[in-house]
Amino acid sequence: MKKTLVVMAMCLAVVLGASRLVRGQSNQEGRIIALENAWEQAESRADIKALQQMLAPTFVYTDEYGEFMDKGKYLASLKKTTDDSTQQGNRSLTVFFYGDTAVVAGLYKERGMKNSKAFVKTGRFTDTWVNINGSWQCVASQLTIVKK
Repeated sequence: MKKTLVVMAMCLAVVLGASRLVRGQSNQEGRIIALENAWEQAESRADIKALQQMLAPTFVYTDEYGEFMDKGKYLASLKKTTDDSTQQGNRSLTVFFYGDTAVVAGLYKERGMKNSKAFVKTGRFTDTWVNINGSWQCVASQLTIVKK
């Protein structure tokens, strides 16, 4: 009887522990998705100050043309853009956790005007976030345009 109670107590402890882990991961997933959406908004407004905080000092980015940029070059590219984006948004975000690292795979859609012509751009992206001293920062990002 005692053995049965001990086994049941151990099973209950494992289930409760797993429940807390899933809940904690779910909170972290919500945090990462909020950061992805904040990044999209900051990028659309060329809010360099906000992006400075989200991106790690060693951040690297590969754009849809295959150009490789460090953090400084990426931020400078946002100041030079001639696109007049009227609508941007992330979709179908999936977050995968590996300890203090999160990898986000998602879909990106943008509509706007470039050189007085309407455009629609759809792409897939992969972002890598690392929890550094309690703060999530993006360390790497890659975007690929999806052709129709």
